[in-house]
Amino acid sequence: MAITDDYLGSHRFFVSLDGAAPADGFTTVSAIISVTEAITFKHGMDPWVRKAAGRVSWEDITLERIYCGDDAFAAWREDLVNGKANRKSVVIEFQDAAAVMKKTYQLHECFPVRWELPGLDATGSNSAIERIVLSVESVIAT
Repeated sequence: MAITDDYLGSHRFFVSLDGAAPADGFTTVSAIISVTEAITFKHGMDPWVRKAAGRVSWEDITLERIYCGDDAFAAWREDLVNGKANRKSVVIEFQDAAAVMKKTYQLHECFPVRWELPGLDATGSNSAIERIVLSVESVIAT
């Protein structure tokens, strides 16, 4: 019989940038996706296409947080626009239901490839969600 009370929910996580304390307000982190190229080749007169593992890459990761006037993401993006490629590390920590840290993912050599502040609507009461898309060179799980 499978144990079902040891799962990690997707709602208990913390995000920190460059070793700082975990930042407040993050509402969403996109999936962490790793892709390996499949290299095709052939041995002599083999009639089959053979495959080998090639380079590993990581897809872009999107972070969303409630905008509270902190312009760190915008400033980071502005640095890149002005020619200063300031790469940072991002850490995502998963917690279990008892608030115990269970898994950490370290995203290395990140830089912003897109930044968004949402459209505004004076007739609504939704929170403004700031979004930043990061290009990631590598991810290490601990």
